[in-house]
Amino acid sequence: MDDIADIDALLTLNVGDAGRLNYMKSKLENGGTLYSSDRAYLERLKGGLGAAPAEAPKEQRPQEQAPAEAPKEQRPQEQAPAEAPKEQRPQEQAPAAPKEPEVVVINKAPQ
Repeated sequence: MDDIADIDALLTLNVGDAGRLNYMKSKLENGGTLYSSDRAYLERLKGGLGAAPAEAPKEQRPQEQAPAEAPKEQRPQEQAPAEAPKEQRPQEQAPAAPKEPEVVVINKAPQ
């Protein structure tokens, strides 16, 4: 089977990254060659054609289980963060009220 036919088969079976496979197919159809990383990716996917798909769709993947929790005596002791003494705490200040603009009135005496 040639690479373009393999890519078509992978796309039909929804195996692999469709965007990457379409890019590789277009490159081959236009007479280009594949990068070594793309060639390795294609070979990896082709290896899975005879068996189950290389990667099951997300909704079919088994659910990952959370690791079992360590027994209480083996857990590290959780400590609340120590509070700084009052004299070391930063002072909270209310935001300053906006200043009123200064108005300067200049009276000219009539001449």
